[in-house]
Amino acid sequence: RALIMEPKILLMDEPLSNLDIDLNLLLRKEIIESMAYNLLNIKADEQLPKDNPKATTIKLTNGHISSKKGGYKFSVNYRGDNDKSALKELYEIIWSFEKYGFSQENLNLVKREKLSENEKSYKRISDMRSSSIVATLTQYAQYNRESVYIDYDDEYRLRKELIEDIKLEEINALFRKILSIKNRVVLFVNTTE
Repeated sequence: RALIMEPKILLMDEPLSNLDIDLNLLLRKEIIESMAYNLLNIKADEQLPKDNPKATTIKLTNGHISSKKGGYKFSVNYRGDNDKSALKELYEIIWSFEKYGFSQENLNLVKREKLSENEKSYKRISDMRSSSIVATLTQYAQYNRESVYIDYDDEYRLRKELIEDIKLEEINALFRKILSIKNRVVLFVNTTE
């Protein structure tokens, strides 16, 4: 194999096959966090009282708490003057998690959703790529010599492997870590019209 010095376009076969371990761990962490959010949201939907709930929705997201700090944010929507009751419902869900954790059944559901999202994303990219790969590579070479064209086949396969490999214990451990954060943010939104 030979490399031409300063080529206009450099094509590499399976450029991510020996993916840096740090990048692999970062992607795994991102997927685990996303699954934890989905699992808490499922648990909240299941456990909000069916008769006259005070909170209309409870969600967990990551986001910026301030301009300098990232973090995790519980979002609680409620109606009327039910803010204290809605907060109580949130803490009952958290208590339930602390006692029981997330279920394998719900994890399997989330995995199926994530695999489906991965398939759809890959198909969308494949459809787009098949009609514009030459134009994209030419554009990279012409306008930005520092750009890297990523083979989405490798990223798709890696995401699929990671999603399938993630264990319930990893997600429960992450959520316990989230709950141990002292400066927890709960965003209340009154949805009364």
